[in-house]
Amino acid sequence: MTIKVFNLHCNNGHMFEGWFSSHTEYEEQISKNLITCPICSSSEISKLLSTPYIGKKRSSSTIEKTHTNNIHNISLEQQAKTIESLRQIINKAENVGNNFAEEARLIHSGESQKTSIKGNISLDEKKELEEEGINIIPIPNFLDDDLLQ
Repeated sequence: MTIKVFNLHCNNGHMFEGWFSSHTEYEEQISKNLITCPICSSSEISKLLSTPYIGKKRSSSTIEKTHTNNIHNISLEQQAKTIESLRQIINKAENVGNNFAEEARLIHSGESQKTSIKGNISLDEKKELEEEGINIIPIPNFLDDDLLQ
């Protein structure tokens, strides 16, 4: 079986790989919003241009091992390390629940100690914070142990 590996990115600029049995399978999953960014959970995904892998005439197992070792293992290992680092940072952050916007403003203005926080906000609150110059990052559920329990 042949696997198509596409370099993908979301509308927030996060890059990741997608593995599909065919280009048609990729198109079907995209049309049904089944592909989401592993970093921010966005379903606005695009395929990046990439060069195909063309191996020398060797046995298929040799080609598969070489390709996997040279490209995918490095990328997957880096992704796993990045995700684990993010998980550790997120789980050390103070959960301020629905007071997130208020706490973020206090930290931004210097009225509260600068610390990592996490919590819940509405889309309107998110827009207001961004307009005030307060940068926030959505946390996908799979990175936050509080949300997995």
